[in-house]
Amino acid sequence: MEWFREAFDVHYLTLYSRRDGKEAQRQVAFAVEQLPLRQGALVLDLGCGSGRHAAELSRRGINVLCLDLSLPLLKQARDAGNKSAFWKVRADMRYLPARGKFDAVLSFFTSFGYFDDTRHDQLVLAEVARALRPGGGFLLDLLNPHHVRENLVPYSEEGRGEMTIRQWRWYNPETRRVEKEVRFDAETGTTRVRESVRCYTLDELRDRLERAGLGLEHVYGDFDGRPYSETSPRLICIARKLEEATR
Repeated sequence: MEWFREAFDVHYLTLYSRRDGKEAQRQVAFAVEQLPLRQGALVLDLGCGSGRHAAELSRRGINVLCLDLSLPLLKQARDAGNKSAFWKVRADMRYLPARGKFDAVLSFFTSFGYFDDTRHDQLVLAEVARALRPGGGFLLDLLNPHHVRENLVPYSEEGRGEMTIRQWRWYNPETRRVEKEVRFDAETGTTRVRESVRCYTLDELRDRLERAGLGLEHVYGDFDGRPYSETSPRLICIARKLEEATR
């Protein structure tokens, strides 16, 4: 069983409850400026989760297709945003339902690198390129692998009401993946989930994007626009569909 088919349930919303609408506003403002995006643009929010970014995009007059594999998270997204500019679709990011339609594709909060077979990651990028119109933009927001290795917290524990959340984290140098096991202990029982994300270097991403027909234009270290470096918290790529990919 692929880990992400079980991890993104209602417990996910509890685990990442601090990722709120205020954070989404700042990140969407960055995307709108960098791509850039205008009112009426058609955007694919890839791995949309509970829809917090899509809601902010639609508030700005941008048309959004909100796509995720998780039914619980799509249900959370159901009531968000402007209904006339906000659609929810359940689909696998390896097989996107549209071709050549989108002005931009947005991938926030490390929604890339999920698959054990890295050829499937490459398939995702190829699907992104096919989904974009000629000249369309792509924002890819990822963990900075250097920062993760230096700052990874092996274990943490916290209470959320009557629930205790315990997390174990480690980096596997052989697979180059950040691994996490989470245990939710509540009166009703215990639930365990796993997360596993492949860390890509900037050089690897540049190569993979180009192979998919996406040219890397800018790289940032966070949503405040700081330059990317080994100490920056994020690795944010701004790419664009290459002319050759439209032929």
